Amino acid sequence: SLSFIGDPRQILTNSYAAFTPSLSVLYDWSDEVATYASLSTGYRPGGVTGGFRNGAAVTVPYDEEDVLSYEVGVKSSFLDGAFSLNASLFLIEYDSIQVPIPTTFSTFPDGRIDFSTISGGGIANAASALSEGAELSFVAKPFSGLTINGALGYTNARFLQYIDPNGANLAGQGRPNAPYFTNSLAADYEFARHIGQFAPFIRGELNGTSAFSGTPGVTSALGDYNLFNLRTGIRGERFDVTLFVENLFDERYVIETIRGGTLGTPGQPRKFGFIVSARF
Repeated sequence: SLSFIGDPRQILTNSYAAFTPSLSVLYDWSDEVATYASLSTGYRPGGVTGGFRNGAAVTVPYDEEDVLSYEVGVKSSFLDGAFSLNASLFLIEYDSIQVPIPTTFSTFPDGRIDFSTISGGGIANAASALSEGAELSFVAKPFSGLTINGALGYTNARFLQYIDPNGANLAGQGRPNAPYFTNSLAADYEFARHIGQFAPFIRGELNGTSAFSGTPGVTSALGDYNLFNLRTGIRGERFDVTLFVENLFDERYVIETIRGGTLGTPGQPRKFGFIVSARF
């Protein structure tokens, strides 16, 4: 990879390769219930990013990341497919996990940034991390035209061994941008009376998370949020037209933070639009 930050003449090169096998087993206990287990490996190559150290631009190289994942679960379907329920447990082990380095800086009394104090940025490697959790999801079709689906997830993601670039020991602390709980609920209704060859529909979606930290080692959490989306339109054999509004109630929320949580990146405000799709 070529770096233009710091010394523009500096060229950093490296090569990465990995073998990532996976194994899964599925057993059907009946026509309605099946269980499964899986073991898989993952890999993310290393590289180099730009950052700052005491106001000076520097290159920040980082190593590759390896992942080992275990999962067990059950899939079930009842009432001739009118209701299905799935549940799973998972455990993910990370070796040399790649972690964003928070950016910190000081300001002058009038609020202007003191650029000589900027530090951080780039990516570092934590020695090891762990994620463990569970997910429960369902799909219900109580009557013709209506489909309801939802999911609830729990994840405990934390560092096992990590000395950050500032020398702080973050072992046992939660990983950034990893809420404990996530939830989703959607209802889709397709009207029986068609407009020509097109079926009108309406769909509502609710997606949310619990509070979480945006910066490694920072205990203050970002506020939890729930976003409501609404879609309506017509569906045909070859063409669909959809009108949508996302974040219907224009909720203000933050998706990540820098500088120890004092600055944040806001989420998307209310958004309107339409989609036309065709199948050939």
